[in-house]
Amino acid sequence: AIQANAYRMFNESDMASASGYYNTGIDVGLTQKFTEKISATLNMTYEKHEYNQSDREDDYIRLGPAMRWTPREWGFFDLAYYWTNKDSNENYYDYTSNMVILKFTATL
Repeated sequence: AIQANAYRMFNESDMASASGYYNTGIDVGLTQKFTEKISATLNMTYEKHEYNQSDREDDYIRLGPAMRWTPREWGFFDLAYYWTNKDSNENYYDYTSNMVILKFTATL
């Protein structure tokens, strides 16, 4: 399965010199089901933050492959890796992050 979402929204600023920022982005996800209990996803996101009353602009790129194992109808495990790169025209705000998540979810 393939899913794509595009969006534009206004958010509250995280800096005192700007009242807010416009967040424009696209998110694309690919899902593959291997067996009844095992599936995988790959999510890719691009976002641009344009701050009001400031020249600051941030570009985000995120990639996230994940595996899901569903041993029972009422519960599943997710193992995911997320890589995020933030590139700002103000070097102070640049960063790259790597995150690994192991999660169990139970439903009633």
